[in-house]
Amino acid sequence: MIEEFFNIFLIDATHNLYNYIVNFKCSGTTRWFFLHSIINFIVVYYGINDVYKCITNSSECYKITWNYNSVKVYNYATSLHIYHCIFFTLTKDDYLHHFFMVAICGTLCYILKSIISSFALFFLTGLPGAIDYMLLYLVKTNKINSITEKKIYTFISAYIRAPGCTYTLAIGMNGVFNYYNQKDYTKLLTLIITIFLIFLNGQYYLMKSHESYISKIYFT
Repeated sequence: MIEEFFNIFLIDATHNLYNYIVNFKCSGTTRWFFLHSIINFIVVYYGINDVYKCITNSSECYKITWNYNSVKVYNYATSLHIYHCIFFTLTKDDYLHHFFMVAICGTLCYILKSIISSFALFFLTGLPGAIDYMLLYLVKTNKINSITEKKIYTFISAYIRAPGCTYTLAIGMNGVFNYYNQKDYTKLLTLIITIFLIFLNGQYYLMKSHESYISKIYFT
């Protein structure tokens, strides 16, 4: 994970150097949006094979253990959130997100070491985040309007993120039933907490994206 953390630092430092050279005053939030998008694209790159495996082996993918790419997905996603905690100012929502999805869910994913974690991260943060955080960066740099980003994100949430999180729950339930039949209650509890946190996260941000879009249309 040290390698991935250092790579994130290099990307952030390079972006800062570029902003200095072109004399662009980049706020912490703008910088975070750009960094988050780039790392999410990396998560997509390393995670796509595990996504394919989970789709084509949906009944048994919970048994498939991490490979090299799976470790990369986990390390980049986890390192990014640690980097966020160290180098950026966090909001209340950030603290809650990091507690539930990194401290708890991330730890459980590490215990399970199933490629389901790569599948989940592809939809939790990978593809949806890569697109939306780049859109947010473009909003901050005055390239697109905020309402455009919010509208696009409602579609991302409704048709990519939330369905992906729901499908994570569905394929994970195969493992839940199997561990129950085997009376392996440790793995059963670990898996069921993980997949339900992922499912709830998908539905929560689906709701928040639509609330934000509607609020922008009617109340601003």
